[in-house]
Amino acid sequence: MLLDVGMQSGMVANQARIYALRPEAQSRLNTAYMTCAYLGGSLGSWFGARAYAHFGWLGVCAVLALLAAIALAGHLASSPATGHPRATVAAQNT
Repeated sequence: MLLDVGMQSGMVANQARIYALRPEAQSRLNTAYMTCAYLGGSLGSWFGARAYAHFGWLGVCAVLALLAAIALAGHLASSPATGHPRATVAAQNT
């Protein structure tokens, strides 16, 4: 139940974030967001199933660790400390 609440909370927070980008285009933004969310979920399921079939749970954990490392690298690359223009503007607006 906690995982479901966490996932729903993340979904609502992300939708609020994208709606703030262009309020007049909420429908198009939501379509793009949900398409990417479902494509990402289906690709993750596909990779997880393939990893389990070939390497067992160790393979699934390795895929998860790799994807988490990629997400962390993307987050760190867009932090205000790197001087990325969008991150700097976002940091100034908060």
